[in-house]
Amino acid sequence: MSVSQNFTDIRPTLNLNFARSKTLDPRITFERASIGTYVDENGLIKTAAADEARFDHDPETGESLGLLIEEARTNYYTTSETMTLGRLFLSSQWTWTSFTEGGPQGGSYMRWERIGVTASPEWNYSIDYNNTGLSIGDKFVVTFYARCPNGTLDSIRISNPDQESEAFNIDSQWRKFTKVFTYGIQSGLTFFRFNRAYTPAYVIGTTYDIACLQIEKYEFPTSYIPTSGSAVTRSPDSVLISPSGWWNYSKGTVYAEFKGGLESQQNGYGRIWSPSGAAALSAQISHVNNNKFSIWFGGSAPKITSQDHLNSFGKIAVSYSNNGTSADIVMGSYPVTTTGTTNQLPNTTTPHGIGKNAVSNTNMLNGYIKKLVYYPEVLTSSQLQNLTK
Repeated sequence: MSVSQNFTDIRPTLNLNFARSKTLDPRITFERASIGTYVDENGLIKTAAADEARFDHDPETGESLGLLIEEARTNYYTTSETMTLGRLFLSSQWTWTSFTEGGPQGGSYMRWERIGVTASPEWNYSIDYNNTGLSIGDKFVVTFYARCPNGTLDSIRISNPDQESEAFNIDSQWRKFTKVFTYGIQSGLTFFRFNRAYTPAYVIGTTYDIACLQIEKYEFPTSYIPTSGSAVTRSPDSVLISPSGWWNYSKGTVYAEFKGGLESQQNGYGRIWSPSGAAALSAQISHVNNNKFSIWFGGSAPKITSQDHLNSFGKIAVSYSNNGTSADIVMGSYPVTTTGTTNQLPNTTTPHGIGKNAVSNTNMLNGYIKKLVYYPEVLTSSQLQNLTK
């Protein structure tokens, strides 16, 4: 990627295109102390070994999403690979079967099949979550995959005793669904349930499949964490890159294409690029700094107000120039630019963080980086606009 629209070409000294290459640059050090999962180009859930980077895909289109970077998370549903832990209610109108293969992860799933035409009673499957480490009023998110394999368009409902519920339309394809709940406000009752949402027809042979159930603390989901008898914690992804050979401390421009920014540990914002613990280009999706990009080298933090990029990719470019006492900033995300100052960029030769804090596994992006590009020169506002269109 060169900057060459009616102005002098500036070649990047770092050009990481994770979505296209699906590989790590040799200068990158990647660590994760556990397995992790990702979706391949065929929409199937696959497992990456410890210390193996994950290059994720859209499960419906197969689009390459880039490098997946997530914080540590725990799946508190302890039998996600067998789907056996729960209280099952069946009327004589339904049968229940557990399958050991064919789920979205290639493994187990549960099936309910209608064998009668009486309207009620129906079925439900209740899941306890009283061992999740949550307190009354805490938020948690339930993730699951569901389908109607016989091709019938139907719906499935997930609800809790506090009358929080949502119905999801399902079809013949495995699709991922999420629902955020509040922990046990109703008399401390700690369960949620699946059941069939109302439709006017009761057709013999109608089937409902559920797989890969996950219960996580906090208000947003992460990738699937398989469990087989106990809660499992996935370790954080650590992505660091040596600055040798491409980094210009005195001036430069960083450009990124990313999705994410919501995180649970550090005030609700995730870092896109972090040259030191006290310096970062961040996507701030916190309650205080809603939907902003910010650049911070300590001191003040110039910001651009933007839509959030939790569900769509965004583009951001920032130029900086150290003037001896502070750093002059030009920041652009089409169609907006802003200028400002922040403290001088720390002069360090230690590795930079990608999608995280440079010195700790905090400020995690919890999302994807498609591209990360560095130019060793300052660009103008119009040049930044051209990059981020």
